[in-house]
Amino acid sequence: MKALVIAGDIMESRKLPSHRIRDKLRSAIHHVNRKYQQLIYAPFSIVKGDEIAGVLQDIPDSYKVIRSLQLRVHPLELRIAAVFDEIDALEEKRDVSLIGGRAFWIADEILQYLKKRDLYIRFRLFEDSRRNIVVSDIANLISLSIYRWKERELRAVMLYLKFKNQMAVAEHLGISQPAVSKILRKTGWKIVWRNMRLVNFLINHWHSREIL
Repeated sequence: MKALVIAGDIMESRKLPSHRIRDKLRSAIHHVNRKYQQLIYAPFSIVKGDEIAGVLQDIPDSYKVIRSLQLRVHPLELRIAAVFDEIDALEEKRDVSLIGGRAFWIADEILQYLKKRDLYIRFRLFEDSRRNIVVSDIANLISLSIYRWKERELRAVMLYLKFKNQMAVAEHLGISQPAVSKILRKTGWKIVWRNMRLVNFLINHWHSREIL
């Protein structure tokens, strides 16, 4: 059967405490497995010390899952391969460690490719390679922007998206409203989020066109 394999590893993991990596990854996959349960075929899990993998049922909304993983491991940087291809799995076995197949082999190759070129993400979702390149390039620029933010900057953005009010963000962070305004302007979060929506739209749109 065909499914979407998402595999990832922490960049520069040898320079980081192993317990910090594991705690961040556990928190991220717990959140994603719960929030996106309806999209998931095999729940995400830690497959090695700094590596995770999971399987989605299909392509639509897959970038929302990837985005959540990236945001949850921040400020650690997550390298990600997303591959839609054949997997080998028994229907009753939804354990990612027991699943293999072509999609996993390609994902491993992509992670090695990304490591050599110091990139964050690559998609292999569509027959048309140009579409894969477009969404990968935009997603890499998004990743670069997010991972340049400090932890407090990301927290300010996430709180603002939740409350839609700078005073509420200021109260949570224990700083002034002008300071919040300055942080938000510095991050350029509106452009980042606009491009996140664009990537998700393109993936969903091109997928629907391919299956027509």
